[in-house]
Amino acid sequence: MIDEIKTWISEFVSVHNESIGHVPCPFAKQAMVDEKINYVSGFETLDDLVLNWSDDVEVVVFYAPTDAYQPSELTYIVDEFNKHAMQYDIVALEDHP
Repeated sequence: MIDEIKTWISEFVSVHNESIGHVPCPFAKQAMVDEKINYVSGFETLDDLVLNWSDDVEVVVFYAPTDAYQPSELTYIVDEFNKHAMQYDIVALEDHP
């Protein structure tokens, strides 16, 4: 799954997207190249992330099988997480195929 995420960063997130008119995330590829991304499976560790944040990383990618969550469920999880995490200068962004 991590190799698929890296391909997604290189081929989608870091290139100009005509439908939105810009690069979705111009910083993701550099974080990947600099090995500043931590890849974690499952959302049960979200609270641990906030309490044990390390500035050794710039991005944490939580991933799950695409059929594990409906888009609305993922939106809810991210919204609830951000209510708590943003006070620690941590923000979650979501993406779902």
